[in-house]
Amino acid sequence: MTSTDAASAERTRPRLERGLTPSGARLIVTTVAASCAFILLALPRGVPPRAPVILPLQAERELPATLERERELARAVSGYQGVAFERLRQLEAEQGASEVGPGEPPGVAAERALGLERLLQVVEREHEGAIVALRAEALVGLWPALRGDLEPAAEQQALGSFPRILERYGAARDGRRIAPKSVVHAMFKARWNVLHGLAQDDGFSAAESRAFWGWAAANAPAGSEEVRLEAIRAYSAAGGPSARELVAYGAYQEGAFARAARLYQELFEESGFLRHRNHARAALILAE
Repeated sequence: MTSTDAASAERTRPRLERGLTPSGARLIVTTVAASCAFILLALPRGVPPRAPVILPLQAERELPATLERERELARAVSGYQGVAFERLRQLEAEQGASEVGPGEPPGVAAERALGLERLLQVVEREHEGAIVALRAEALVGLWPALRGDLEPAAEQQALGSFPRILERYGAARDGRRIAPKSVVHAMFKARWNVLHGLAQDDGFSAAESRAFWGWAAANAPAGSEEVRLEAIRAYSAAGGPSARELVAYGAYQEGAFARAARLYQELFEESGFLRHRNHARAALILAE
C-alpha cells in the first residue's frame, strides 16, 4: 500500500476506530460529570429547612423618606408642656433604665405600665397628634443610641432592653446588627407601641408590617409557637408573599413533622422547587 492509499484509508475509517482527540475526551468527561451532578441534585434527599429569607425590599426603599418624615413630626414635641407631659417623660426614662437595672417589684412595673398608657392618652387630648409625634421622636433617637452616640444613662433610658430583643430574634449578634435596617426600625416602633398600651403594629405602613411580622415569623425563638403563628397571620394579612413557607417552617421547628412534610410537599407540587421537596423528605423521615 502506498502512502497515498494509507492516508485515504485513514480518512475513510470510522471515527470510533480512530479514537478520540484530547479535547473530545474532555468534552465527554465534562458532559457526563454534569449529567451525574444533575441526577444527584434531582434525587430526593432529606434537607432540614432553614428560615425563609424574607427581604423587606419595599420597606428598605421607603426608609429614608420614613426617617425624614419622622424628623418633621418630632419637631412638634418641642412645643409640648404640662404636668401630664412631664410625668410621661419621667416614666419613659424610668422604664428604659429599669429594663437594664437590677430588677424591681412587679407592682412597680405594673403601675408604671398603667401610667404610661394613661398619660399618653392625656397628652394626646392636650396636644392633638402627640402619639404620632412622640413615637416619631423616639424613632429619631433610635439610631444615635444604637451607634453609642449618647451618654450611657441616656442610652439606657432610650433603648432599655431593646438590644437584648434584637439578639433574641436574631436581628443582632454580639452587638452587631444583622437584620435589615427597616426591620430594626419596625421592631423599635413596635416596642414603643407596646410600652404605651398600643397595638404592636399601630401606625405601621403595609411595608413596615411585612418587614416586622415577616422577620418575627421567621426568627421567633424556639418554643414560641404562639408568637410565630401570630406573626404568620399578620404577615399574610399584610400581603407577605412567603406566608405558606413560613407556616411549613414553623411546623418543622415545633416538631409537627408530619404536617411540615405535607406542607412542604404541597409547596413543591405548586412551585417545582427542589428545596421544598427535600425539606418535605427531611420532615417525613423525622415523622416516621
